[in-house]
Amino acid sequence: MSTMVFYVWFDAPIGYISITANYCGDGWEAWWKSPQDVELVQFMGKDNVPFHTVIFPATLLGTQEPWTMMKSISVTEYLNYEDGKFSKSRGVGVFGNDAKDTGIPVEVWRYYLLAVRPESSDSAFQWDDFAAKNNAELNDNLGNFINRTLKFIYARFDKAVPGPAASGAGMEAVKGLGEKVSALVEQYIAALEGLRMKEALRTAMMVSKAGNAFFQETEIWVAYKQDKDACSSYISACAGIVLLCATLLQPFMPSFTRKVMEQLGVSQVPDLTDDLVQRALNPAALLPAGHPIGAAEPTPLFRKITDDEVAQLRARYAGNQADRNAAAPAASSSSAAAPAGGKAAGKAAGKGATKGGDSKAAAKAADGGKADGAAAGKGKKEKGDKAAAAGGGKGSKEPERPADISRIDLRVGLIKKAWRHPDAESLYVEEVDVGEEQPRTVVSGLVKFIPEAEMQQRRVVLVCNLKPANMRGIQSQAMVLAATSPDGSRVELVEPPAGAAIGERLRVDGFDCSQPDEQLNPKKKVFEAVAPDLATSEQTLLGLREAFGGEGSKKRHKNRCGSAGPVPFETNAFTSPRMTGEGVFYVWFDAPIGYISITANYCGDGWEAWWKSPQDVELVQFMRKDNVPFHTCKPN
Repeated sequence: MSTMVFYVWFDAPIGYISITANYCGDGWEAWWKSPQDVELVQFMGKDNVPFHTVIFPATLLGTQEPWTMMKSISVTEYLNYEDGKFSKSRGVGVFGNDAKDTGIPVEVWRYYLLAVRPESSDSAFQWDDFAAKNNAELNDNLGNFINRTLKFIYARFDKAVPGPAASGAGMEAVKGLGEKVSALVEQYIAALEGLRMKEALRTAMMVSKAGNAFFQETEIWVAYKQDKDACSSYISACAGIVLLCATLLQPFMPSFTRKVMEQLGVSQVPDLTDDLVQRALNPAALLPAGHPIGAAEPTPLFRKITDDEVAQLRARYAGNQADRNAAAPAASSSSAAAPAGGKAAGKAAGKGATKGGDSKAAAKAADGGKADGAAAGKGKKEKGDKAAAAGGGKGSKEPERPADISRIDLRVGLIKKAWRHPDAESLYVEEVDVGEEQPRTVVSGLVKFIPEAEMQQRRVVLVCNLKPANMRGIQSQAMVLAATSPDGSRVELVEPPAGAAIGERLRVDGFDCSQPDEQLNPKKKVFEAVAPDLATSEQTLLGLREAFGGEGSKKRHKNRCGSAGPVPFETNAFTSPRMTGEGVFYVWFDAPIGYISITANYCGDGWEAWWKSPQDVELVQFMRKDNVPFHTCKPN
């Protein structure tokens, strides 16, 4: 035993107590010996769980003193780096000092790492994805909404929130926004209390997306000229949503919240309580009428990361840290990226605007149309935009198709065989027939949810036009579609209509799905924009969320997993073109009435004692999963 040692985490958790004592002096016991007053929640990687859930608690219990014991634990899987693993010992990956050296603001790093937090399966840090999330979600959604709202107030309402109109003009639209946002705030609080960090972050961003859509749909810049009372209500509601975004995102990006509060002229964010849920029902009243925003003209909170920067960053942080440090003296001292508002940021933004002709989001001014020089630069871009608008010019091109289900290539497939990934414990590798000459190889993170035996010879729905991705050394050429329960604990495969042929393309009523993109551009995040609008009904039908009883619109972003069973076709659900217009009922649509008639045949007039006595009879049924929808639909 002389060669044996204790692993450091055997007794390292005692450091939590000693650190508290170091900072709090004699007051440390108020934290660690007050189990009736303190709730201890811990966050850690999965390899550290035994030391915090068994060994350390056992050590505390052994002292027979009243220690504060852990109540909840939030455990993550592994975060990988590009196509390999992070390794502190080998210096592979991007570390804290590296992130600081890039000059990219801390809030961008915090947002991305929380957005890809490996809560239920391993995830990966990808430079392309890092830039895409910054550009589309932070810059184009969140930053654009806040900037255009505050600039509008600054320029049109003398730097003060006007408040809702006394006449009530515009308040009907504000009420609709409030109902949507209040439900999201309630969902956000529930996710945080359940330690579902990713869900809470997604929900907070949906509040921003709702505000952005409201700004656009109400055409505030037009209302300002035609109905100023309604415009006052609209812009006050948008200012309230800005305050909500700052509040909901504070746990994730405190530095972002500080910047927003300064521009908004608010000293303290509201508390995350049930009262906030109620107040959110009227976002136009979240800030008092006449509230002055910050004195300085509002400036963009984020800026885009260009493709050139992504390439530089990937090259800069390739290999290991030791080699990078050795090469550092020879490298340029300039950062690959700089914070928003810095010189490098201005150059990059100007270059990107000229080169790409991007007229979206941050380049929009508060009136919804004119280019904002502070956000994206002027000059060549303005000229290019005018030429494109006139339909001429060298750089004119077809407008981008809207990000909807028609661009997704959904096909029926058959998993011929599936096996465990040799280098990833949470992944399956599948050979899938999609009606092509050769089967496709697909990698899916389903090991924790579906037994390997149930993956064999399984009919599935696949997204077939994603860009192939390298998954731990194996290229995945499609994605298997599945539904997830709200808490992420249950995942079920989506099954195509029973009569659909292998390789057949599925469609959604109301959309022309005949010409999906040949390959989705990962930087455009088309599938990511569509996926939140897919949902399953209580009858396990899969379709767009708006098709199921008005559960909001396409802007409600939360999948719901129905009971086990295949997904049959229905109006506005995924269907096979071969099966539409046939005008026949499936036999089980009305077959269950046979249960009643059979009872009447055997029991005569006494059948009602069984079928019309709900207070006396408990009906239990046993059946295969494919028959569940026909037996579980409750009468209206």
